[in-house]
Amino acid sequence: MKDYLYSTLITLLLLSTTLLNCSSQDKNNGLNNLEEYRLEYNDKVLDESSDKIGTTVMKIYEDSNGNLWFGTKDNGVAKYDGNALTYLTVDDGLCGNDVANITEDEDGNMWFGTYSDMCKYDGQTFTSFPRDSEGVPALGWGWKSVKTDKNGQIWVNTHHGVFKCSNNASLASEIKFTKIDVPIDEEKKEGSSFCNTPGIISMDLVDSNDNMWFGTDGMGVYMFDGNKYSHLTKDDGLPSNNVLSIIEDKKGNIWFTCVQGLIPDNKNDGGIAYYDGHKITNFANVKAVSNTNVYTIYADSKDNVWVVAKDIGVYQYDGKGFQLYNLPEGQKLSGDFGAQSILEDSNGTMWFGFRGNLFRLDNKSLVSIAKNGPWL
Repeated sequence: MKDYLYSTLITLLLLSTTLLNCSSQDKNNGLNNLEEYRLEYNDKVLDESSDKIGTTVMKIYEDSNGNLWFGTKDNGVAKYDGNALTYLTVDDGLCGNDVANITEDEDGNMWFGTYSDMCKYDGQTFTSFPRDSEGVPALGWGWKSVKTDKNGQIWVNTHHGVFKCSNNASLASEIKFTKIDVPIDEEKKEGSSFCNTPGIISMDLVDSNDNMWFGTDGMGVYMFDGNKYSHLTKDDGLPSNNVLSIIEDKKGNIWFTCVQGLIPDNKNDGGIAYYDGHKITNFANVKAVSNTNVYTIYADSKDNVWVVAKDIGVYQYDGKGFQLYNLPEGQKLSGDFGAQSILEDSNGTMWFGFRGNLFRLDNKSLVSIAKNGPWL
């Protein structure tokens, strides 16, 4: 059981966009622990002769100019501008070569959350934030999750809490980080979590009604409507109280991905569910997306919801049922999880980032994408 828990925790540390930081290690020891992890699991940096975009494509993002960005594990961030693929790494000033989060602010600056730190890129220069400066979120072990909501507000989710970032300063030293304190209902706190630090909170969504949604490790979901907090848990219909990501579909339904409670005991729960403002609907009768770990979910412009089932493939939910898209023959999901990131670009193309592969949906088939494509 101990070996199983250790293996599962290591797998969780590889997740993108919206994974909460899972460590209780001191921030000064984080890089040493990460290096030990890399050595043990032998993840190799791809050499220049490899045709893979990265050992893992952890994040896919399209900027306001239509460029596609791919956050990779070990190989920095790759940018595809429609003609060529170029890389930015620590040699160029990037704050870490494991890029788990990518977002763009209102001024067109790119922000990257990595296993090592968080930085801002204006197209020419990288700006990092001193870890020991007053008001700058402490790193913890892993990466800072940085995202922009629909209103252009930058959020930073860390092992030490949720921070709102003011980006209206000309100097990085003047940018302010304000911590958001979410009141925790200790009476509803479940004893099981998926990490070793239950209670971590992440700001995951500002919905179309300006409600703020916070996912937690072991305590379900909190929603703030501007006046008060509401709380949803497994007792209300969530598959588990360990919520990794939250999205909104075109109908205004709020979707959750949940993973199993692992500590101190495996709960054999997890899955996906949505909330229509009155009740939670889960899919306990759909084997592929219930009683398991679901890490990634995405709502496209056609009102479909996409999920990736562990060891199976990509599912599209059209409001009536699930359609499975198998991986190309000879390829399989690598590791204990499915896609790290899903994106529909401005041309309507669906992209999926997996461990070891980038895929594009071409009609009804998933196509593996290498450095030289096929992009179209």
